[in-house]
Amino acid sequence: YYRINVIELRVPALRERGDDVLKLADHILARLGSSAQILDESARKELKNYRFPGNVRELENMLERAITLSAGNMIGAGDLAIRPASEESAPAPNTSGNLGSQIDDVQRQAIVNALKQTRYNKTAAARLLGLTFRQLRYRIKKLDIE
Repeated sequence: YYRINVIELRVPALRERGDDVLKLADHILARLGSSAQILDESARKELKNYRFPGNVRELENMLERAITLSAGNMIGAGDLAIRPASEESAPAPNTSGNLGSQIDDVQRQAIVNALKQTRYNKTAAARLLGLTFRQLRYRIKKLDIE
């Protein structure tokens, strides 16, 4: 790692680039051979305001989909198929308690989900979680699960 990491380049996430997203979108559309396809104002506004969880590949996939779905040479906001961020996708952070209790809650939930998924087969649940059977048994006892 250290032989390769001689110079570290920080590349900001797509959501931090502001107006660069629009320039990247125009470049990607040109590269995809869609010079006739242009983004209308609503699509440009949506792209600029969208908080990209992914990277440039997400933008590229979004634009390819929009080219396919658009009827004419204008890509509208509806063609981009940007889904609004839902509160359901991310669990609300547990602000009560300390870090240790929050970690315990996350581990407890992961173990319970794995046990349900494997019909309470502890060996299979341990394998699913990337733990040994003994590690899983220890955590079940420590977290008072069952």
